[in-house]
Amino acid sequence: MRVPAAASASRIPGRRGEVGANRRRHAETALGSSRAGQWVCGRQRERQRLADAGNVSILQPDLSRCGGVTEAVRIAALASAAGLPVCTHGCHTGLNMAASVHFLASIDNARYFEGDGSTDNPLRTVACSASYELSPDGTVSPLEGPGIGVDVDEEYIRAHPITEGPAWR
Repeated sequence: MRVPAAASASRIPGRRGEVGANRRRHAETALGSSRAGQWVCGRQRERQRLADAGNVSILQPDLSRCGGVTEAVRIAALASAAGLPVCTHGCHTGLNMAASVHFLASIDNARYFEGDGSTDNPLRTVACSASYELSPDGTVSPLEGPGIGVDVDEEYIRAHPITEGPAWR
């Protein structure tokens, strides 16, 4: 399956639990779409409440924040049952980007792959081989190599050990 790639998307800010505020923001947005998922980590009831209340029109899990592929599959199933599309949220590493493309290709309600083409992030450009190929028609497909299709530079990973705490703050 080929997944359309999006260079950017509209983001509607809000905090967890702001169901009414998200509904107002959803109604006010010019694009008519607000999204949720990347911060609603492991909170099935909260995601269900957002979907049931009509507060979001897209669920957008980030595989590195939502609890991994298994939790993202649960989010996609909830979205599918509610008739909502799923887009992945920004990918910090090449591994996350490759996993996101595979995830989107495996669900029935994928809408866009949110990619980041910046060249100044060694976690995308050095730590592993290219994580996706952008086709001339603007779509991406899962890589066909072993696993998720990327080669990992294990020396680079060893030289840059994981640190405690969230990397995105």
